[in-house]
Amino acid sequence: MNNNRTDNSEKEAEGFDFKQFQRKLFSRWWIIAVSLMISLIGAYAFYKMIFPKYNVNATILLDADQSNASTANSVIQSLSSLSSIFDVQSNVDNELLVMQSPDLLKDVVHDMQLNVTYYTGGFIQLKYLQLVGSHPLYTARSPYRVKTIALIDSAENTTFSLHVDTAKINLNPHDTTKDYSGSTLRVKYYNDDYSGTLTDVRFGEPIHVNGLGTIVINNSTHKPGIYSDNYNFKVMSEDEKVQNLLDNLAISIPNTQATAIAINLTHPLSKQGEEILDDMMRLYMHNDVDNKNKVADSTIEFINTRLLAIGRDLGGIEDKIQYFKQSNKIANTSEQSKVLVDNFGTYQQSLVGVETQLNVLNSVYQYLKDDVNNKRVMPSMLITQDPIFVGLIQSYNDLLLERDKQLLTSTPNNPYIKNLDQRIAALRTNMLVNLANTKKTLEIKTKDIQKDIDQLNGQMLAIPKQERDYTDLDRNKSVQGLVYTFLLQKREETEVSKSANVGATRVIGKSKADYLPYFPKAIIVFGVAFVIGLGFPIARIFILDLFNNKILSKDDVVKITSVPVVGEISHNTRASNLVVQTDTRTAISEQFRSLRTNLQFFFNAEENDKVILLTSSTSGEGKSFTAINLAMALAISGKKTLLMEMDLRKPNLASKIGIDSTVGFTNYIISTEIKIEDIILPTTVNENLFIITSGPVPPNPAETILSKRTDQLLVSLKSKFDYIIMDAPPIGLVTDAQLLSKFVSLTLYIVRFNYTYKEQLFTLNDLYNKGKMTHLGIVINDIIASKGGYGYGYGYGYGYGYGYGYGYYENEKPSLKNRIKNRFKRKKQV
Repeated sequence: MNNNRTDNSEKEAEGFDFKQFQRKLFSRWWIIAVSLMISLIGAYAFYKMIFPKYNVNATILLDADQSNASTANSVIQSLSSLSSIFDVQSNVDNELLVMQSPDLLKDVVHDMQLNVTYYTGGFIQLKYLQLVGSHPLYTARSPYRVKTIALIDSAENTTFSLHVDTAKINLNPHDTTKDYSGSTLRVKYYNDDYSGTLTDVRFGEPIHVNGLGTIVINNSTHKPGIYSDNYNFKVMSEDEKVQNLLDNLAISIPNTQATAIAINLTHPLSKQGEEILDDMMRLYMHNDVDNKNKVADSTIEFINTRLLAIGRDLGGIEDKIQYFKQSNKIANTSEQSKVLVDNFGTYQQSLVGVETQLNVLNSVYQYLKDDVNNKRVMPSMLITQDPIFVGLIQSYNDLLLERDKQLLTSTPNNPYIKNLDQRIAALRTNMLVNLANTKKTLEIKTKDIQKDIDQLNGQMLAIPKQERDYTDLDRNKSVQGLVYTFLLQKREETEVSKSANVGATRVIGKSKADYLPYFPKAIIVFGVAFVIGLGFPIARIFILDLFNNKILSKDDVVKITSVPVVGEISHNTRASNLVVQTDTRTAISEQFRSLRTNLQFFFNAEENDKVILLTSSTSGEGKSFTAINLAMALAISGKKTLLMEMDLRKPNLASKIGIDSTVGFTNYIISTEIKIEDIILPTTVNENLFIITSGPVPPNPAETILSKRTDQLLVSLKSKFDYIIMDAPPIGLVTDAQLLSKFVSLTLYIVRFNYTYKEQLFTLNDLYNKGKMTHLGIVINDIIASKGGYGYGYGYGYGYGYGYGYGYYENEKPSLKNRIKNRFKRKKQV
């Protein structure tokens, strides 16, 4: 006997029952259909509402060698001992950081006014309005443009609603003579802290907005592709837009062996994304050239300052010569004086050249010695006689520019910046040593030239005083003229060098957006929606079934116990407890008739005492309801049937059919004066149906049942009635049902759908396997067809398979769902 229970426990643990799960899915097909429909509608709304995302790509190349590198620098680069100092090739990793610097992107945002976003339409269909560039990017274009004049430091994101007074505007999109100049605007705005409405605003008129700053709404020269008088735009801080660009910008090095940089931008407007990258690369290359021009600008500034000073000196000398000639009436000098002056001019020119170099060297020397103000680039075109020193200056300037560039994205404590500072300091030391050596050489040369000049001065003493004085003035004029000419020449050379400066980068792949957005993709959006719409209800059903601990189908019962299932009763939708009558043909009444038929398989044909006991695990499972209607089904078949209300603790059977329970079973047991005929009461529902009520509630129900008069009563009743049906208390709570089991031929255990716990059937299994109660059968009660896999009809496998067709039962009104299902069935049959 125990083996049966073990077998059923193992059967319950066998695993997932796919067929039962499939039946549950079919019974809930409409839930899956609704879920799938909602999911696909949501996917469509998402696909239409979400802004697309395009991949925009561009590629630039960093030239390894500068095409305009100076000859002096080439000489330096050829010296292997100094190669580590004069390596001025662009560092690809460093340039990558520069291109991602917030300062560069902020210039792009400000240049293109990217912190202003334009919309038109309602919430369901927002559209970006194309306002960038002179060529159309979308057919939807705005008749206005917004320019930020001065945003406050903590500018808040502010949304604007713009209403255009169209009284003077023809909004016909085919009218090319549209004029907005006379229109007025009504502007509503709101942000986190402020909101307001500005009326009678005109195009081009500055507007101050609280929490944002000052903006101007200008009339656009574009003809709008959408004719409307209501538009929306949003203004955010430039820093937030820069961060937004940084989040959508990816810069990488596709090949470590090359100096190319790949730029990728994700943007909802393909053409605008291309223009953003174009502007970004333009500004980057402009900054690169601008950094190179700083050296030339510094040289030109120095030369211009010197030219002004020398020009003033030269003008003063010429005035003195003119005054000297006029006052002394000198027309010309002697030939000897001319020769001496010419020779003196030659030596003086050499002396001026050397002294000029000494002056420049002293200026550079003092600049390099100043630790506070030595962070500017140095002129590099003034000392061409020493290529080594020119190369040092070039390298020094390159390192300073590199340091300035890196400080855009790094701090002074960055290891790379510190390394640059060390290299700059080392170069500065080498330059000071070189300057000291060069200065000594020039000073020796100056002394030699001065000796020659002193000899000529001795010879000039023999010249008359007037000629000597004139010669001195003319000599000073020649010296200043030579210096002035020298500086003019150097300035011209610097201007030529500056005009030849080009950036170290060039575009090798123009910005180009993909033809189709990478997000959203229709096949992915609708595919995911289909999986979610189909998977969510299926997963929900599976999880509910996995964690379900109640009886939801016949299979749940069969898995736990070997007790056979005698019948299945559907949910009673009526207020009356009596659903079986002579003329009723509802589904539930036919199920009780099917139960009546199935009982014949549990009785012997020769057996006359057909006593049926109804019990359950707990109260509320429908024992009394089943007992009444089963008794009625037997009574209308011509069988004399007796209902016995044997739940002596909580009797309620008699009240369900309107019978007074003043005198009943308890009275008969405790009083010998009461006869059997006194407690057998007829019912008004059928002439073959009788009832014995419980009577008063006894203080000791179990002892009352154990009375000898109970045995006598049952023997007498078996001879009077064809069927006796006992409504006993729940077996899981008290022992009354077990005490009564010795009088019965069959015990029906009532299991209520979605009410009885699975573990409660183990009590039944124990009684059955240990032989405590024999001839057991199970009736599943209160089945709801839309749950638990009962979607194909009530009581399948018994009788006629009730519930398959609408209209089969004369007194049953089909549900809306059944009417819809049968309509589809009729269409398929046609």
